[in-house]
Amino acid sequence: MKPPRHTTHVRLDTEFDGTKRFALQPIKDMDCLKGSPGRVTYLQQLHGKDKYKELAAFDFDGAWPLATEEQLQNKDNKNNGRVHSKG
Repeated sequence: MKPPRHTTHVRLDTEFDGTKRFALQPIKDMDCLKGSPGRVTYLQQLHGKDKYKELAAFDFDGAWPLATEEQLQNKDNKNNGRVHSKG
């Protein structure tokens, strides 16, 4: 998913050993989330300390780089109704 306009930070919400955890990173360091599945939320930092506005969110499987919507649609179209056989 492409980050919305004015995105400054990302937050990853995940679970580890039954406890909820989160990571808050500047958008330029989003590649640090590689390999950590969870829910990613795009945030805009507001004036003042520790104030953020949620812009968008999506489920993240930990794969990097992020697949674009077009790539996901192409993958689905290739797999629909096709059975691969060796022979």
